Amino acid sequence: MAARNLLNLESVRKSYGRQPLLDGVSLGVAESERIGVIGRNGGGKSTLLSILSGMEPVDSGRATQATGMRLGVLSQVAVVEPGLSLREFVIGDRREHEWASDPRTRGVLTALLGGHAPAALDRTIGQL
Repeated sequence: MAARNLLNLESVRKSYGRQPLLDGVSLGVAESERIGVIGRNGGGKSTLLSILSGMEPVDSGRATQATGMRLGVLSQVAVVEPGLSLREFVIGDRREHEWASDPRTRGVLTALLGGHAPAALDRTIGQL
């Protein structure tokens, strides 16, 4: 039995200004597929994903999603309250002994903040 397509684009065109970013794009993403989008900066990767997710309308053509499909999107641009501390933003309401004993969380904090993790956690997003 063939896998059904969850997302479809048919002859999609999308322009910002005079130059088309996407022109005549047709594709389908089946339920069993994993995809990657690779291209140069400004080549339309984010626009393509925004159209596939239904967040951006097409200028022409058709973009469809399977009925009942749930789609999650992690945006490249985070809307963050400037008064929020880095601790609140990254760790949330987890107690210190919970996140500090998690090697993955410590690894992320070290990668983001280097050796300044404890002091930087209490700074506000607006200060960074």
